[in-house]
Amino acid sequence: MPGQSKTLVILGLVGGAALLKQSAFVPALPRPATAAAATVAAAGISTPTFADEIGDAAKALGDASYAFAKEVDWNNGIYLQAPGAFKPLEALKAIDAMIVM
Repeated sequence: MPGQSKTLVILGLVGGAALLKQSAFVPALPRPATAAAATVAAAGISTPTFADEIGDAAKALGDASYAFAKEVDWNNGIYLQAPGAFKPLEALKAIDAMIVM
């Protein structure tokens, strides 16, 4: 028995050394430079399709709403209150009904 345990210990050490010798890092496959360059070139040439329309709409909305937003007294305490009589139990039931749907 004593000789068998020494053999197991030696085999364990040899196996552990073999595992530690192996590298855990596996490098990625090299990408050809031409594929990366083509991707960058295609991204640089392309233009966003709806950027101008969205920008124009945002500017129109900002221009139209600025006068109204400027007239509102944002320091008024009414904005800190919930609209109507807030009843938490009824709100919870309504949310539960929406989740069940």
